[in-house]
Amino acid sequence: MVGRSLWVNPIIWSCVIGTALNLTGLRPPEVLMTPFAMLGGAAIVLGLMVAGAGLSFRDAAGRPVVVGLVTAAKLLVLPLIMAGFAILLGADRTALGIVLLAGSAPGAAASYVLARQMGGDAPLMAAVVAFTTLGALFTMP
Repeated sequence: MVGRSLWVNPIIWSCVIGTALNLTGLRPPEVLMTPFAMLGGAAIVLGLMVAGAGLSFRDAAGRPVVVGLVTAAKLLVLPLIMAGFAILLGADRTALGIVLLAGSAPGAAASYVLARQMGGDAPLMAAVVAFTTLGALFTMP
């Protein structure tokens, strides 16, 4: 069941195809990239709207410890771990800044879509996306 869900999931396939293209150095024709870029921009907005529609503050309030711990881990612990690895690997200040920005970014709306599609805890994921997005207003600067 999970294997089939992964096999037919367009988000997983887009990651696999993107990774393959990056590793091989092939570049898709520009005639494909322009519409894909437009679709990608729309998908981000739609993903956030879907996650917002799935958000139930009642569900989030029922599990404040879980939501709080996951939010803290995503916005505080993960960036520190990533920065530590970047420093160990000899990153300069610019690279370290990029690592910190990437690590402290809020949870992805696609995680809600995947949780819902694959039978995970979609309400919890919607709460995590919402609270990490709000928290990032304070932790990213």
